[in-house]
Amino acid sequence: MGLITKNDLIYKDYSWTAISGDNPKVTGEPDSTLFNRHEGYEVL
Repeated sequence: MGLITKNDLIYKDYSWTAISGDNPKVTGEPDSTLFNRHEGYEVL
């Protein structure tokens, strides 16, 4: 089983831009912002 991609998501109305202070490229450790289920990169 591979990684989940944008094309695998059922819903297509996610936002794909990061809010200020939230870096979508940082993975592995929590950042200072809460999880946002409307941000596509956070869902992935």
